Amino acid sequence: MSKRALLAADSGVPHKMISRTLEREGFDVTLVEDGKLAADTSLCGEFKLLVTGVNLPNLDGLGLVRQMRKNPNYGNMPIVAVTTEDDQYLKMPATAAGVTDWMVGPLDEDDFGRSIGKVCRSAGIS
Repeated sequence: MSKRALLAADSGVPHKMISRTLEREGFDVTLVEDGKLAADTSLCGEFKLLVTGVNLPNLDGLGLVRQMRKNPNYGNMPIVAVTTEDDQYLKMPATAAGVTDWMVGPLDEDDFGRSIGKVCRSAGIS
């Protein structure tokens, strides 16, 4: 079974670079650009990783994280939030909601790849 990653990307998230990096890490990537659609998509498959923007339309990134954490299939899944906002007041509720790692752009592709590798190894995803 292949590793699947769900990428919920708002307009501030460099989804092409993130997709390319995730694919290099061995993931099949499903890209959605809407938080509600991401939540609905998560019910249709078993994902090993969520990378999400914060400012998604229809359901923001933290709402998406909270909703996915309620699903027992995703209780321990690594979740990486990617944003252009470096604000502690956003980071604290994100961590409380279940975000595993918080990355502030602009993102360096190599640094992003190392961070994803570290998060996945910590979660036992190889």
